[in-house]
Amino acid sequence: MAKSEGCSNAPDSKDNNETRSAMKTSSILGLCALICVGCTPDQAVNIANQPWKDDKGAANATFIEVDDGQQNQANTDADALATDKSDDRESNTVQSVAILKAQASIARSHNSLNDAQAIEESLRNSYARKAANRADICPKLVQRELDTNVIRRVNDIMIDNYCDYFLYPQPGQNIQVTSNNNQLELLLIAPELYDFANGAYLVTSAQKHVIRLQYDGAAHRPKEISYDVEIIIDN
Repeated sequence: MAKSEGCSNAPDSKDNNETRSAMKTSSILGLCALICVGCTPDQAVNIANQPWKDDKGAANATFIEVDDGQQNQANTDADALATDKSDDRESNTVQSVAILKAQASIARSHNSLNDAQAIEESLRNSYARKAANRADICPKLVQRELDTNVIRRVNDIMIDNYCDYFLYPQPGQNIQVTSNNNQLELLLIAPELYDFANGAYLVTSAQKHVIRLQYDGAAHRPKEISYDVEIIIDN
């Protein structure tokens, strides 16, 4: 009878061993889940021994189920990352727009400056053109007649320390300046500096050329200086 009872209890012992082994496995998997997933004991992490089949059709694996709280946190982190990237793109766009506006403002200022300079130059030339009809007003805008290459001014009067003559020659032409008053220095001051005592000047650009006659005498300068001047332009 004792032998019979022992035989009948053997299967129960085997079942108990398998149950204890499963519980140990479940505990180990649960501990792994806590470490790998980063869960705290208070979070609901279910270790479910739900079998999945491999390519041989065997049920031999488990997977970890994470509660909704963790999934929501992951979604929140992803949304925050996407928002940061969107903010960066918006910031770059704002900076680009600001740069374009600054460049446009500079361009407008530059154009306005050029326009103002052009207007000022036009007014100066207009004044100098009218002054050419007077002997005692400077500066003067002069130009040669079609049938001659000489611009001759007779009995001009210098009130200030110098008098300027505006001229628009063509590249390749030569300019020579002479005067009957040897107390005057004859210079080109624009577009570059040149002393006509060195001979004729070769024109290299179609810009306004400014010829200056200024007093260079040793004696005290008179209040008014009368002089003749000739500007010769050769092709």
